[in-house]
Amino acid sequence: MSPPETSAALKGRRARRKDRTPNPETAAPLFSRAPLLSETQAAARMGLSKAWFSNRRCLGQSPPFIVITGRTIRYRVEDLEAFERETCRVANPRLRALGREGGLTVPEAIDKAVDKAGGGNAG
Repeated sequence: MSPPETSAALKGRRARRKDRTPNPETAAPLFSRAPLLSETQAAARMGLSKAWFSNRRCLGQSPPFIVITGRTIRYRVEDLEAFERETCRVANPRLRALGREGGLTVPEAIDKAVDKAGGGNAG
């Protein structure tokens, strides 16, 4: 059994702990205020199944996720959108070339091609 700590030792430990406390004015926020989506909501948003998300998490190929408790998984909308941009592939070589030439992302190139073809919604 260790001897009880003296009050001087406790004060020293508390002082060291205070030194490590980040300044709230300069510290980066720990959490985003953006709403979190459940696995079901994320799957519906992306048009995929819950099983796809589960399998991809096991393979390390899923969008970034947050584990709140042992079994509660949440996704941030901005992470899902970034994942969509990074993994989007276009089979049409004309769209791919349009995106490279114009410096567009794939979704922007698709929108531009649809507008050019006159397929945009006129409302």
